[in-house]
Amino acid sequence: KFIDENYSSWYSDTDGSLNSGGEISSPILRDNLKSWNQLKSICDFLKNGKANADEMAGGHIHIGANVIGSDVEKWKKFIKVYIAYESILFRFFYGEKVKPREKLKRYAPPIADRLYKQLDKLNCARDIDDIKNILYYSDRYQAINFSNISFSSLDSFEEDNTIEFRVPNGTIEEVIWQNNINAIAKLMLAPSKNLMDIDYLEYKIK
Repeated sequence: KFIDENYSSWYSDTDGSLNSGGEISSPILRDNLKSWNQLKSICDFLKNGKANADEMAGGHIHIGANVIGSDVEKWKKFIKVYIAYESILFRFFYGEKVKPREKLKRYAPPIADRLYKQLDKLNCARDIDDIKNILYYSDRYQAINFSNISFSSLDSFEEDNTIEFRVPNGTIEEVIWQNNINAIAKLMLAPSKNLMDIDYLEYKIK
């Protein structure tokens, strides 16, 4: 009721995976004061109502795949950064909690080892179809879900053309949401900003 009356572009409902409680989904958010204030207002309402993101709750974050686009070299860098730092990212995404949520490894298991086994193919990739073949898994239940990506239209914005990060623990702390969103967005932006020491990255992967 609070969301319907105040933030009609947000969505709140029950979910088939839940025995009790519900989930909240945001509209497409931008990095601006309006988005962050809406997030804070909803989190404050939940905290004031004594809501709890318990040990079963997960937080899924979708970022537009167009952030990386169709540049094969950017995809190579993104994948290599993720391989090198997945274990650190997992710990970061626990947020204010000290351990992963229950069933994390069922619904969002690590994928760095699987990607590592594709390194030779990754280094030889010449076009976006090569990247698609490396990333494509029919199962969306993994740390990063690549199944929503429309590889034929990576350079233009499309609402559902996203990379879904499924690891973060659920939380009602808006600062944790900000930390997670910023970390993921910067992870995807970094390959296009020449901010990486590729030699060091290769060393970390080895």
